[in-house]
Amino acid sequence: MADENGPPELLDLLPGELRAIGAIIGVEAALALVEKWPGVPVYVPQKCGPDHPLVRAIGPTAARKLCQAYAGEDIVMPVAAAWRRAMRNALITDGRHSQRTLALAHRLTVRQIANIQRAAREEDERQERLFG
Repeated sequence: MADENGPPELLDLLPGELRAIGAIIGVEAALALVEKWPGVPVYVPQKCGPDHPLVRAIGPTAARKLCQAYAGEDIVMPVAAAWRRAMRNALITDGRHSQRTLALAHRLTVRQIANIQRAAREEDERQERLFG
């Protein structure tokens, strides 16, 4: 069951400290921090004004919650490469776009797109054999 922080299964996929942050500010806001500052420390002030970079990145409510929980701390954002790759691959395998469009959008070759799609199909077939 989803709550304001996002579906619990998505929260469980987040790495380490990002999971704790996601539990406080929500999965979407936590991932916005990773997108904005991957692999670098982010200083969290005691309060954020409306023009503060944190407010612009995650919105005033999430920024307020982050400031309450981490005031005066530097939080090192993970790169979250495995999570980002899994999300990218999910977009690639959703079947809504051509391989060419996907290759351009994700800066991959058409061959890489085809390999990702083939691996997803094979995994689906394997799951179907196990549970179908």
